[in-house]
Amino acid sequence: MTHPKWCKASQFERWLHACLLERFKKTKAMIITRKIQIRVNAEGEEMQKQWESIYNWSYIVRKAANLISSHLFTQDNIKDLFYLEDGTKKKLANIAKDEDGILNTSAQNTTYQLLSKHFKGQIPMDVMSCLNQSISKTYKEERSEYYKGDRSLRSYRKDIPIPFSATSLKWESDYCFSLFKMPLQFVFGRDRSNNKGMADRILSGEYKLCSSSIQIKGRKTFMLMCIDIPKKEFALKADKSINAFLSIANPIVAHVGENIFEIGNKEEFLYRRLQIQAALRRAQINARYSKGGKGRARKMQSIERFSEKEINYVTTRIHTYTRILVDLAVKHQCSVINLVNQKQKESDAKDDEEFLLRNWSYYGMKEKLKYKAGMAGIVIKEIEI
Repeated sequence: MTHPKWCKASQFERWLHACLLERFKKTKAMIITRKIQIRVNAEGEEMQKQWESIYNWSYIVRKAANLISSHLFTQDNIKDLFYLEDGTKKKLANIAKDEDGILNTSAQNTTYQLLSKHFKGQIPMDVMSCLNQSISKTYKEERSEYYKGDRSLRSYRKDIPIPFSATSLKWESDYCFSLFKMPLQFVFGRDRSNNKGMADRILSGEYKLCSSSIQIKGRKTFMLMCIDIPKKEFALKADKSINAFLSIANPIVAHVGENIFEIGNKEEFLYRRLQIQAALRRAQINARYSKGGKGRARKMQSIERFSEKEINYVTTRIHTYTRILVDLAVKHQCSVINLVNQKQKESDAKDDEEFLLRNWSYYGMKEKLKYKAGMAGIVIKEIEI
């Protein structure tokens, strides 16, 4: 769609909204991630053997991820190794294609060959291939920050997920499946997120399973299942938009024409969050008087009870607020949600207000809003007025 040079400001905005809406309509599906607990579908020695394999893979994946990251960083900075001999060639290219190159393969294939040399036979190479793609992509996204000195090289911990491609998973009956011939089964529990329904849609072919991963968290093992689901089609108007203001007093204030909608309030969001923080501080103070008994686990029991309550509460409230805003935009047929003066608010919070920076969770709100709006084909814009 070509921008007509003669159009006025209001016409230009309508044209821009139409372009953005058209771009989102071309993407007919969206990938979401569901976290579902899994267990080994075996008994006795066989179950123990499979669990040992999973833990061994987790150790290898962590080691391989840090190895990939280190080698990519070294390759990018080979020219800065001034202490090498003058005759040393320092061009990252295949020597078969470039006589000044120092590689015997393509730059993209170097890290995979590295993994193949060190870990082939210890772990399925499908896992190594997916890991190589994921770590390389993350490194390229953060490369500019490494050069500026804004961040250090990423270090991967032991809870890094074990990635695999969708073709490596073979579905069976009763929510059982095999992964590299390892029998596994979903554990849905109370299933408040309707993960069982998502699995049914994958089995029926309505949704498509993408490359996913397995993650070990404490004593539980989860599958981070990536699902490609189709977007819902709504009758949205390209020239209609909704203005949203994010603040502490009311988490979201939405303006649709002359109508004003307040989503959430300070008492519900901020005060409850401060209550959880105060309870955590009291638990930390009183932990010194707790009976040790079996060591740290017992003494820290009351603290760990509150450690994730704040995060879980805030995440739940943000999901609720953003869902209400997106439903409001769909109801009024708005194709664009404008976040007004958001960049300035975030800058002020970082510079002056430590309290706001600690308790102002609107970066997470923006991310969840983009996800939900994308599912409805709504565009998110940040404007300054």
